[in-house]
Amino acid sequence: MKFEKLEKISGGAFLHRYDITYSDEKDRRFTYEMVSRDAQLDSFEKLRGHKPDAVVMALTDRAGERFVLIHEFRLELGRRIYGLPGGLIDGDETPEEAARRELREETGLELVEIKEILPAAACAVGLSDEQTVSVLGVAEGELHPAPGEDTQARWYTRDEIRALYQTDMFGSWALAYSWMWVNGKL
Repeated sequence: MKFEKLEKISGGAFLHRYDITYSDEKDRRFTYEMVSRDAQLDSFEKLRGHKPDAVVMALTDRAGERFVLIHEFRLELGRRIYGLPGGLIDGDETPEEAARRELREETGLELVEIKEILPAAACAVGLSDEQTVSVLGVAEGELHPAPGEDTQARWYTRDEIRALYQTDMFGSWALAYSWMWVNGKL
């Protein structure tokens, strides 16, 4: 595959649409559509080398008996789903700093122990270059609603989460990490 050009098509407050033109080994030209959070994407090297965009957290209480989920309305789906605390990494924040800030903002909880920070993962393959860092750990404190957001954070037991699987939709991160926790693999 030969990269030919990267062209910005449109931009918004948070997402920017690009066309990537490339050719294959038979010199056939193709255009690949994608979105990015980067408003200044201008080269293949920059596409490959950017820093993580977001954090997501899989958190239990100290006893390991409850797992925190956020029930939130997602406009792009037109419905409420279960997700994990998380959000964008601001400016020069580290993933750990962003995790602590996002957890406080979204839930009121404090991140009291980080068990693992996983490497950045491509979270929207086929659509975007967005990369997300997963933070696994322990949280505590008093839950409160996030101001200005239609979200509800709550601690759930394994049995409660198993029941939710039968009736509700989960985001992919929330489904994967909660399933691992429910089944003793996290």
